[in-house]
Amino acid sequence: MNFTPSEQGMRSRLGGISTVDVVNAAAMESWESNTGRQYTLKGFLRPFAKELSDLLEGSNVQFCTITCSPEIIEVIHEIKNEEAARKRSNDIRSSKRAI
Repeated sequence: MNFTPSEQGMRSRLGGISTVDVVNAAAMESWESNTGRQYTLKGFLRPFAKELSDLLEGSNVQFCTITCSPEIIEVIHEIKNEEAARKRSNDIRSSKRAI
């Protein structure tokens, strides 16, 4: 899910702003209001990126279908790589302190 309103969007038959763009803009504004941070896709996905990654990479998805854009998949992989690098760095610091 990407809350960034599109330039073109899906326009109504009367040429107005699409419902999708209106709802996405409201969702993005709500997220910013609730978190106190400016919306970024990475910030939005970070809290549940591991679970999403596990679902996307797992072969045992039986009860749901996951559909997402390549951008979302890319951001999930970036977050996963950042978390792995952070863990390695913490492990190295911990092992140096133990010596």
